[in-house]
Amino acid sequence: MGAEEKVSLKILEELGAKPSISEEHGLALIRDTDLKIFSPGISTAGFAEIRMANGNPDRHIVATTIDQQGLEFANQVIGEVGLQDRIKTKLEDLRDGGYPDDSFDFIYARLVLHYLSTQDLDLVLGKLAKSLKYEGRMFVVVRSEKNMDRTDPNVTYDSATKLTTYPTYRPDGSINAKHTRYFHTPESITSHFGNAGLKVNDLQEYEEQLYGDFMRKEISQTKDHVIEFIATK
Repeated sequence: MGAEEKVSLKILEELGAKPSISEEHGLALIRDTDLKIFSPGISTAGFAEIRMANGNPDRHIVATTIDQQGLEFANQVIGEVGLQDRIKTKLEDLRDGGYPDDSFDFIYARLVLHYLSTQDLDLVLGKLAKSLKYEGRMFVVVRSEKNMDRTDPNVTYDSATKLTTYPTYRPDGSINAKHTRYFHTPESITSHFGNAGLKVNDLQEYEEQLYGDFMRKEISQTKDHVIEFIATK
């Protein structure tokens, strides 16, 4: 383990954040030859992106988010470990952004694509497919349809967008907040990637204990079903 990796691990420990199963899977798949990486939905404090940069001194990462506060915090940490020249961050909506053809060797899309409606997902995947180099790979994790309790009267589903709005509850049973996701099946996510000309490989489903906040301090009370795979061009 290099000095920079030790520093980033120390920062993560101080934040109280914890690594995750799917994050470890994705980082382990990055090859030494993957020098240009796109990471939509930057991780807690930019920790995953810091580890990507530490893995190869010639590697450069573009990391985006729509969360201004999260972006500012990630920039602070990335600056503290001296990687701001190799990790470029920006506030960007995937639906509006875009990159030149054949820009990236690897795209790390963990827990981000399920925020998009069926229409927006096709739009974004078309852009991502173009930005991926020939034989480039995309690591993807989305939440599964198995998470949903369709018997809950407070859960609503929009068949036009395929977005589900669902509540989280306080201990007293009152609604704490409402969230909206496109919960996938292996068939639905595979179909979207096929529409973009991408092939899904090594798909697996499993349960992961995710976090309810950017800092990964508020661990979920239940395990989430996720779908993970690699897509190739």
